[in-house]
Amino acid sequence: MKLLTFTIRLSLLIALLITSGCTFGSSDKEHTLKPFGKNEEAVLKVAIPAEIMAVKNYASMLSAKFPKLEVELVTYPIVTDEETFDQWVDDNQPDVFWFNDEHTFLKWIDDGKLFELDTMIEVDNIDLDQMNRKIIDYIRMKGKGKMYALSPTFYNSALLYNKDLFDRYGIDYPHDQMSWEEVLLLASKFPTQGDDGEQIYGYIQDIGPTITLIDMIAKDYKIDYLNEDSSKIQMNTPAWKRVSELVLDGYKQGYIYANLQGKVNRTRYTKMQEYVLEHSFLAGRAAMTVQDAIFIYALSQPETAVFNWDLATTPVDPSYPNESRYLHIKDFWGIRAASSNLRPAWEFLKLANSEEVARVHSKAFQDSALYTRLDYGMERDGHDLQAFYKLGPSTSYFPPPPRGFSDDFTDMASEEINSVIKKEKSLDQALEAIETRGQVLLDTINISLTNP
Repeated sequence: MKLLTFTIRLSLLIALLITSGCTFGSSDKEHTLKPFGKNEEAVLKVAIPAEIMAVKNYASMLSAKFPKLEVELVTYPIVTDEETFDQWVDDNQPDVFWFNDEHTFLKWIDDGKLFELDTMIEVDNIDLDQMNRKIIDYIRMKGKGKMYALSPTFYNSALLYNKDLFDRYGIDYPHDQMSWEEVLLLASKFPTQGDDGEQIYGYIQDIGPTITLIDMIAKDYKIDYLNEDSSKIQMNTPAWKRVSELVLDGYKQGYIYANLQGKVNRTRYTKMQEYVLEHSFLAGRAAMTVQDAIFIYALSQPETAVFNWDLATTPVDPSYPNESRYLHIKDFWGIRAASSNLRPAWEFLKLANSEEVARVHSKAFQDSALYTRLDYGMERDGHDLQAFYKLGPSTSYFPPPPRGFSDDFTDMASEEINSVIKKEKSLDQALEAIETRGQVLLDTINISLTNP
């Protein structure tokens, strides 16, 4: 009888708590569930890595919705010293934080510095199905099953192809989730000279050095030239030889564009026309290229040749057909757990990820960002952009090279690859030289960084 009485009392207590809208958390948690009133006053600090017009627009739109809410944008320093960064956070006490790198975002999760968003998402009935589930699932995976951020945009690449060239030579169009072997086999079917005598290419990556495409394909197959702690160069291997042979065949036969200058092209183009004149795809003289979304903007410019084009997903590693190494997030928007403005901070995140913002900003398609929301941005100039959305993020990780290493290494490695194209060296000799010379460069850089 006593047990029955206790059970009834406990049931009544739970019912009372549910009916009154309370939670089992602190009064702070109760406050987070209370809607932010239109005429409530607050000063919301939003930490950003740089002044971005889109973020200023978010702030203006939120202030229009809540006239007495002051949104203050504060730019945080880009430093490698964590102590300096943490001191800046302590001094400025931001409420909302824009993480443009995943490392800091994950560290804040591990340190318990971010507010969990799942309750807010549930209470405000945020329909995550209206967003790219691959992005949402990735953020939740990084939060070990919980949502600590939302991201209004993401970045990815696709395989763009010139339909007119494919039709002219009776070659089948590319399709989603092809391997690099399949893509370059298609490229090899194109003649290297058009009917007008102009050079054409089955594939062009960029106007950069020859090692770029080889390294790009290697990474797609989870092959890196650095070991795990970035202390050793590892290129004189069967895996690197296999990838190099795949690309070198195209370089030698001329169906893949090869820049034999040997140096990184660091020219910054001041006019679109300058870029178009050098990039064979934009000039209508290359069949395929892997590029990010900004390239679609370039294709719409008057300097670009007029031709029919379409796109497929980037080439994939057949062992991981649903992953894209090119998909990444640069704007994890989170709320600092210690914020005293949790509810207005959530209103900011809601707005940044809203249908309203996606509708307004998708009209100005002039950068590489793609919208996480599926309401807008899935079509551009009559072209379906689904290829950017079909694959999920890659699970592979490549350690970043030491600061100041990449350009010199790229120049040197391209010089060696060019010697193979010119038949001055064998591939084995070139890979051995890249590994040896690259190790000298790496050791020199590491010593200089250790003893500045």
